[in-house]
Amino acid sequence: METFSIKDLHIDHMVPFVAYRNNDLWNLLPTLGSVNIKKSDRIPSVELLSRNPIRERIISYWENLFAKFPRQFKSEIQVSLLGRHPFSMRRWQVDSYENLKGLCNHLVEDRGFEIFTI
Repeated sequence: METFSIKDLHIDHMVPFVAYRNNDLWNLLPTLGSVNIKKSDRIPSVELLSRNPIRERIISYWENLFAKFPRQFKSEIQVSLLGRHPFSMRRWQVDSYENLKGLCNHLVEDRGFEIFTI
């Protein structure tokens, strides 16, 4: 396992700001600076987002944000990822994550943004 210090971390727009002008909490994730630089303005691939360790890490981070900033997080994820689907305490993680994958797929397939995969 790689060791790193807090100085090695960046805050990354998971869905790059250039593609989706969004500074919501769910879209700002801590990442290693080396990964952030490599990713740049590319969109995470659906294949990458489908990997269980990635999915679990993102959802865990989202749950921590929801616990710390419940109103803001719920409001932002409702507007940006859930849309017309109601926020469900039992399913928001699954529904939001599936919609994130759909958003990334749309940006790559329909809008022509470059894909990022590890």
